[in-house]
Amino acid sequence: MFENLREHIGIQLTRFQFRHRPDQVLEFTNALSKAKTALVVMPFDTLTTSSTVNLLRTLRTKFKDKNLTLVLGEHNTEIPLEMRHCDILHLYDHELNQIFLPRKTIINRIRRKRYDVAIDLNLDFILPTAYICKASEAKVRIGFVKQHADMFYNFQIQKDARKKPAVTYDFLALCFKMF
Repeated sequence: MFENLREHIGIQLTRFQFRHRPDQVLEFTNALSKAKTALVVMPFDTLTTSSTVNLLRTLRTKFKDKNLTLVLGEHNTEIPLEMRHCDILHLYDHELNQIFLPRKTIINRIRRKRYDVAIDLNLDFILPTAYICKASEAKVRIGFVKQHADMFYNFQIQKDARKKPAVTYDFLALCFKMF
């Protein structure tokens, strides 16, 4: 019960913090095809992480090693071997405040680089990862359709709950191959 209340307060505070930063109108085809750097927030569910292998390979091909930054949760230590040369940021539980927002130190580490694309690979709504995407100030912020997604992402992908996560991530990989 208190977790839901704290998350609600975090969402309201986020809405207040970003109220003067409306999203600009973008032509997504050009924005994605010209993108040079990407921030990828890995799923916090360790079981889902293995489903992202094809997508990560596609992103690595498109963005190269040093132009790709991965954000991993505290319990997520599994990434494919070929991704070890990418920039990796760890988000630990103690780096979140009481209302589940990342502390300034994390946001400052993320903002050290400029990102053209931010991708949240969590299929369910997780406030810290959504906040990281929004705070990254990336032109294109990609997430999956879920509650509150409109506030954080300007490009949303519909997931099919009946299909395995790997199918959803493979679809996203195909989308990136088109650009």
